Amino acid sequence: MSKYAVLSEADFAHECSPDAWTVSTAARFAQPSRLVWSADEAAAESMVEIVSMAAPTLLDWTMPVLREISYPSDLWIEAFSRTFNAELRAERLNRAVALVQSDEGRYESFGLAALQGLATKHGVGPAGEVPMIRSRAQAESWWRRKQAKGKLYSVARLAKASLTFAGGADYIAWKINRHAGTDIQLKPWQQRHPLLAAITLLPRLLRSGAVR
Repeated sequence: MSKYAVLSEADFAHECSPDAWTVSTAARFAQPSRLVWSADEAAAESMVEIVSMAAPTLLDWTMPVLREISYPSDLWIEAFSRTFNAELRAERLNRAVALVQSDEGRYESFGLAALQGLATKHGVGPAGEVPMIRSRAQAESWWRRKQAKGKLYSVARLAKASLTFAGGADYIAWKINRHAGTDIQLKPWQQRHPLLAAITLLPRLLRSGAVR
């Protein structure tokens, strides 16, 4: 079983950039990724250039909400916590911490490189700090909008998936059980009508905290 998404090169570049419509793509490709095939060398170089935007974009969005940054890991954890909250996620509360701790050396080196790139992009402040793209209040407001938009997008995407693929409702239930430690057992009518199943299950999952 595998998941995939199809994006045009232009859309992929846009969603890894500071102007992205949602925060999900930048968050995913700020994590380890691998190019398994390319049409030619030019295509490979283009993909590497686009993916290289993801980490600086994600950290640039996140820096203004922290009063101070002691370690790059603090910034990564805050970034992933906020991007998880921009989707309907069946994740345990410590997921962001576990993700960063799974490869601390990688996130340390990538974080430092991204911050150096941002310092070059924005200019270094008088005390050696990287200037923020927005104030903390503006950043909090920006994240709330992105999180609300992202959750609506997640609902639409799950609804489409449940109707597009055979066994879509079973897959969604399996995923929630796997990530949230729940034991959802779908009834026959829910398997036959996945969209209605999702609508009826969602309020209970939100109340229980299994989905946030």
